[in-house]
Amino acid sequence: PTQSDDNEKEGKEETYDTASHIITHISRDWTANGASIRNNTHDWIVKQLWIYHKEYFENSSNHRLNSVQAEQSPLSPVLIPGAGMARLAFDIAFAQDENDSDTKAQSYPFTVEANDNSIVMATAAHRLLNHCSNNASEYQCDGTNNGDSFKIYPLVSDPFVNEEDTSRRWEKAIFPEASVSAQLCLLHKQQSSREPILSYVIGDFVSTYASLSKHGMYGSIATCFFIDTATNIYEY
Repeated sequence: PTQSDDNEKEGKEETYDTASHIITHISRDWTANGASIRNNTHDWIVKQLWIYHKEYFENSSNHRLNSVQAEQSPLSPVLIPGAGMARLAFDIAFAQDENDSDTKAQSYPFTVEANDNSIVMATAAHRLLNHCSNNASEYQCDGTNNGDSFKIYPLVSDPFVNEEDTSRRWEKAIFPEASVSAQLCLLHKQQSSREPILSYVIGDFVSTYASLSKHGMYGSIATCFFIDTATNIYEY
């Protein structure tokens, strides 16, 4: 190969469907290593949904004291385009009132539909979510036992894009993180009037949701790490 060929290969970015991108997304979305990023993105989105959810019932003439938790939110279904590994979709589907201390009677007011154009990313998300769900009985509700967890080394094959310190190259990450295990454990043990509803649709966002049959079907749209992917933002 010529020098120009080598330079071209070095400058070529990996596609969204590569194994290295899957590992990077798992590390960011499903391990404790990415908690600081999610705190500033996912947590803010979930908080805003709760604010609007509560305001609806507080302003409703037929408001009941227990309706905030007991009823499906008027913001549902919540559409999550560019869902990737589905962590934002999971966080919204499992969202609960942080001021409600009755963990035995928790319900989940947000119905969530995730969407992504990548079959590979969706397949990885499906495998992870189903693995977590199937092993919920092995988890501890205090998050001390991750049950049948996995270890990855996300920076080993990283092309110096996400690595902040060379000494962290062999740093491991465990997924799912303890907070996910605790949520699934509580769901497994409690008797809720409503369980989380989360679905995943594979397809291009514009072509899938531009049809008239989709108009008016969703109560809200929430997304992050996606808006900047538009060639023309007005298409979204």
